[in-house]
Amino acid sequence: MLTRLARAHALWAQALTFDADDLAARAADDPTRLGEANAKREEARRHAETALQRAEDAVRHGSGDAAAEVALADALRLTGDLERAGSRMSRALTLQSEPSAETLRVRASIEAARAGDIASARPLAEEAVAEDPGMIRARLLYARALLASNEVSAARQQVDRILQRSGGHGRADALRRAIEEGVPPAPPTVDVPEGEGEGEGEEAAPDEGDD
Repeated sequence: MLTRLARAHALWAQALTFDADDLAARAADDPTRLGEANAKREEARRHAETALQRAEDAVRHGSGDAAAEVALADALRLTGDLERAGSRMSRALTLQSEPSAETLRVRASIEAARAGDIASARPLAEEAVAEDPGMIRARLLYARALLASNEVSAARQQVDRILQRSGGHGRADALRRAIEEGVPPAPPTVDVPEGEGEGEGEEAAPDEGDD
């Protein structure tokens, strides 16, 4: 139960952080978005701190529990302690014969945080999706990593898979709209001369991505 609570708060923290990053990246068109972004970051911070508390409790009560170690690694990442996050992830990996999809997702997030570029999450996020195709949080991370790598068509496919499984998923819907409108976290759309492929036009302009 403690591990599940830690994971739930960590997922809220991550979702709010992505929301804040997107708002900040769009603030050139509407400066009031910076205030919204700051409010979301503060809410994310509270969720991350709660996740850390619950994960530390889970590890204390379940020594040798790989899932608890993964939850703690994720919470440490979200609170900015990447060194300890890596250490707890290494511990989790020694407790699993094969990494779970959640382990791969958290490892991907730690790699992205270390690099300061969500595109760095792509290889491990892809593995997480392959391990558990139904894990929406892994697909969302993979889609954002693809967008940061300017692979718009591939990212759209991942989002569409989520919407096929879970119609009306709020953050997947928002990501799909961002792709259609060419706003962060998607690269900007550009006019495509007649006869050129869709993918070429959409992926022509680079973007810094998020997180």
